[in-house]
Order: sequence, then structure tokens, then C-alpha cells
Amino acid sequence: MLKPIQYIGIVLVLLSICQKGTSQEAVYRFSESFDMAASDPLGNFYMVRENQIKKIDSLGQVLYTFSNPSLGKVSWLDTSDPFRILVYYRSFNLLIFLDRTLSPLGDPVRLDELEIFVPAGICRANQGGFWIVDQTNSSIIHLDSELKPQINIRLSGIRMDQNDSWFPMLEWKERLYICRQEQDVLQFDLFGTLLKNIPAKASGISFAEDMLLFIGDQKIYQYRDYPEGLSEPKMMLLPTWKQLNISKNRALIQDQSGWQLYRLIKTP
Repeated sequence: MLKPIQYIGIVLVLLSICQKGTSQEAVYRFSESFDMAASDPLGNFYMVRENQIKKIDSLGQVLYTFSNPSLGKVSWLDTSDPFRILVYYRSFNLLIFLDRTLSPLGDPVRLDELEIFVPAGICRANQGGFWIVDQTNSSIIHLDSELKPQINIRLSGIRMDQNDSWFPMLEWKERLYICRQEQDVLQFDLFGTLLKNIPAKASGISFAEDMLLFIGDQKIYQYRDYPEGLSEPKMMLLPTWKQLNISKNRALIQDQSGWQLYRLIKTP
């Protein structure tokens, strides 16, 4: 029987915008529109529009660009390893890997050929290959770097079959986290065993220093593995966001006015 997760009883360090007047709040304001974004642990962000990916630095400057119109629109990307970025294209049900300069690594992986027809979540695996939620069978699959299945566990009693749903995933410190949109976060070991349901009503996962950030509707939960605990949801001193990504001392936000990059400071 899983033990209920213990809430942190002390106030954790919060991130907030350095208030220096309206004209100085944002480090960079983007004139372009984007569909989605992601961040890596090194302070870089990845802006996606249709089939194009732009890698930007902490000042909003473009470092590298990648686009392959023949693959269709980018549906998802895992940038937790900036040297091996996973990009998924739902239209053709395939994925590719990119290096730190957004140059392709190897050939596309066609999931139909692996008999995975309706993926509902995907992320890279630290030991090679990638993890995937197979919506058809409500199962978690780990394929190694040679595309051989190492884990295939059916999620008995766990609903992962909502139509058209996507479940953000991340492998972190020998644990796999799957975010069931605005429900909870499932934590598995690397053998596919469910360890716990983390009560964070989140729709995304990010990371900062030695903790995970479960991002919900205008709130963030902070999760540490040691000492283990989940914070109470914290309201952020940020504009109301549609999308939020955090890396190091930067927050990339999509709000009603567009995309903006903010500098963050620690508050007592």
C-alpha cells in the first residue's frame, strides 16, 4: 500500500519576477507567435511554430533553428537532455532526435512500424531510447536505443484512455513521472512499477535546480526527491499564463499579449 506523500512543512524558496517597472519586467518580448515551447536544464528555451523549432538563449537570442516541412507539424518535444532532443510528429506518428545545434541524429523512428499507433505521451530515457504511453493498450513501454522493447507494462486500474489526451512525461533521477492533466502525477520506477500518485493537479512538468516543478492552472507545485515531499500549490507573481516554462533564473510565458521571457529572483 502506498504511503501518502508528506507535505513540506517549511516555506520553500519561491520564484518571482523582479519588479522594476512595466518597461523592465521582461528580458525579451517576442514579436512572433508560437504554438508551444520547452526548456532545458542549461537555461535555453525551444520555441515551436508549425514545423519550425528555434533554440533561444536566456536573453531571447536565437542560437539555432530546425525545420523539416515534410514531417508535418511538431506535436511534442522533450528537451530535458539538450544534447539529445526528442521531437514527435503526430501527423506521421514518428519521432526524431536532434543534437545541441538542432541537427538530426540518425533516421526518423516510425512508431507505426513498431505497432504503436496511438501514443499519448513520450519522453526520452536516460539509459537510451525512450518511454511512451500506448493509449491503445493503456500501457507504458520503454524502447531501448535499438528500438527493442525493454518494458511493457499495462496500467491496470489507471485510466489513460481519454480521447485525444496527451500526458506530459519526464524521466528524472531514476523515476518516471507521468502527468495526468489536472488530476495527479504518477511516479514509476524504471521497471514500470507504480510507486505513488502525487496529488499535484498539473498540466506540465519542468525542473529547477534540485526539484521538479509541476505546473498547474496559475499555480506551481515544487517536488523534491530527498528529503521527499510536495509543497502546497504556490501562486506565482507572474502574469496570468497560458503556457509557462522555467529554466534556471528565467521564465518563458505565453499570456494574452504573446510570448515573453522574464528574469526570476529568489525571495526570502
